[in-house]
Amino acid sequence: MANHQNQFLDQLVGDLKPVTPIEKDGPALMKALSLSFAAIGGYLYLMGAFENVDLMWMNAVFYAQIVLIGMTFGICTWLSVKMARPEARMTWKVIGLASLPLLGMVALLVYGWMTEAPGGPMSMKRAHCTYEIFVMGWLPIVMLLGRLRKGYPTESRRLALTMGLAGVSLPVGFMHFACFYQPKHVLIYHLGPALVIVAIVFFIGRKLWR
Repeated sequence: MANHQNQFLDQLVGDLKPVTPIEKDGPALMKALSLSFAAIGGYLYLMGAFENVDLMWMNAVFYAQIVLIGMTFGICTWLSVKMARPEARMTWKVIGLASLPLLGMVALLVYGWMTEAPGGPMSMKRAHCTYEIFVMGWLPIVMLLGRLRKGYPTESRRLALTMGLAGVSLPVGFMHFACFYQPKHVLIYHLGPALVIVAIVFFIGRKLWR
């Protein structure tokens, strides 16, 4: 009987494989996100989205918004990696702090809308920017999910929220340059579909790690 138990335990141990911690999977994660960055930028470039870009009209507020959306991407990606660990504990307060850059961008856009801030040339307006953002926004999320599914999060919905915010930040940032920049237009047609994606990912969050 003891021999059978030993053989069973030896078989179990033999089937075990080393697991790379999420934090040490950085190169693969960066490769996945770089592919997303290149795919979104490459698609817009091939579609001629940057042909009418005129840097002359872009002011400090415009670049501040780019910095804020970049911060959203960086912070939310970092939090997503942290929360993929089973022992991770992130309160809603932490999630709120991580959302501050995005809220800052929204505040600047609302202020520009109310003050009728000038925008870029109307010739840059894309006919289907809303649908493009909705489609492109899923690519970084899928790439992130592919790397983070090996984790065992205990707060899957909060992880899904930060993962969604990180993912949609890329197309929103690109579209700042690729499409008609006017605060009202950006709020409705760029951030609108992006937040729909975030809401969908948040509500299905618990199912992503089953």
